[in-house]
Amino acid sequence: MKYPWVVIGGGPAGILSVAKLLDTGITGILWIDEKFNVGRIGEYYKNVPSNDTVKDWIDMLNSYQCLRTFSESLGGKYGLETSQPLGVIYHIFANITEYLQKQVKFQKGYVKELKYERNQWYINIKNQHRIDKGDKIILATGSHPIELNYQTQLYNSQTIPLDLAIDERKLSDYVDTSDTVAVIGSGQSAVLLLKYLTDLKVGHIINLHKITLEETVNSLKALTKKWALSFLASKNKNSILRVSNSSVNREKWLPQCTKIIYAVGFERNPLPKIRGTPIDLEANDGILGQNLFGVGIAFPATEKDRDGHIIKLVGFTSFTRFLQEHFETWLQI
Repeated sequence: MKYPWVVIGGGPAGILSVAKLLDTGITGILWIDEKFNVGRIGEYYKNVPSNDTVKDWIDMLNSYQCLRTFSESLGGKYGLETSQPLGVIYHIFANITEYLQKQVKFQKGYVKELKYERNQWYINIKNQHRIDKGDKIILATGSHPIELNYQTQLYNSQTIPLDLAIDERKLSDYVDTSDTVAVIGSGQSAVLLLKYLTDLKVGHIINLHKITLEETVNSLKALTKKWALSFLASKNKNSILRVSNSSVNREKWLPQCTKIIYAVGFERNPLPKIRGTPIDLEANDGILGQNLFGVGIAFPATEKDRDGHIIKLVGFTSFTRFLQEHFETWLQI
């Protein structure tokens, strides 16, 4: 079959893209994802504290005419200025997914190839003999944590994947008071891990970082920022050794660590093989190629923070703003 629009990805960016299409009055949408379980949030991050407030979530949902009814349960149940675990918004997104699936054609599967030919896209889904066609495609294919290789096998240390470590309940199964844990990174996830490890009273914590402590705090949000500020003012701040992430320091300190966690950001998930048109995966307007668009954490907008560092604008509010800024242009192409 042929569809005017195809959305690939069932995480928050994919959900919001489908909602945006419906708000525009577009019908005949094909929506493809392997699981339709709200991306990595549904699989790993439900217990992770959100960087957004409840008000941010309500404003985000109210930006879409077809999603406004889903915001009603939030305001009465939670304080507007509070930050809740991502599991709260996960359940709302899961309900939205079920609602949207009734409005569009949805297909479970993994898109292995996209081919642009004769002004249309041919969509090859793994283990499906039928080839669907689409006029325009939105990729909302998500990202995964970057994992470096600091030769931890030479130090006899265990790497704890960020997907597990970022959930404090799961992390508690991997560390104890006898451990010396290295956290590699300087951003939101890294500082959240420092909080977890402090609360879990692990033996020693070493944070290998790339930016100063002041720059780190300036980049933080919500619970993580509040903890960092109080921690800096406390007498317990010496329980964490912070050292520059240099080869000299790695050779000095990593051999002393029993566990290591990489919290150095995310990289986009593998994309389908794309043929038939040049592509620009770093396009600031989300126009990746001929009638091919990207949104979400795999294709984020960027800006400079107050310290001059380039930061990626990720999160539900950022995805919504990105769609508001660029979607009309996508329609007109």
